[in-house]
Amino acid sequence: MTALIILYPRLSTPRIVGSDIAHAVPLTLVAGTGHWIIGSVDTVILGSLLTGSIPGIVVCFFLGVAIAPLWTATMDIAPNYAGSSSALMNAAGAVAGIVSPVAFGWILDRTGSWTTPFAFSVGLLLFAIVMTYWIRPDRPIEAVPGVGSLAVAGE
Repeated sequence: MTALIILYPRLSTPRIVGSDIAHAVPLTLVAGTGHWIIGSVDTVILGSLLTGSIPGIVVCFFLGVAIAPLWTATMDIAPNYAGSSSALMNAAGAVAGIVSPVAFGWILDRTGSWTTPFAFSVGLLLFAIVMTYWIRPDRPIEAVPGVGSLAVAGE
């Protein structure tokens, strides 16, 4: 990707990413078909990979469908602060991405069980589901008069 950006500096990044993906899919299909034709595909391994990856793809699809409205809600809840509220959401996700592997490893070291950290992750996801109940896009955040740029939830 970096090489494409350097080779084509006048193209926008979304256009380069789109062309990269557009080339990767057919090339992967051609390479896979070639391996299938010459008989170098291990069907047992292929079946195992598909069995493991297809449910993951489905889960990520539905997770994406569930998360997308949260990003759009920042524009409804805080239209004048959409950039700041989106940045706050992004920062929280980045912190979670940094802390969670450490916490996961710590829990695994202490308990010796893989079930405990996954159960904790599922518990956090369930907590997040419950917390989204209180997101109110119909009550925008407005600036507090006389306090400058401080924002609070509308009444």
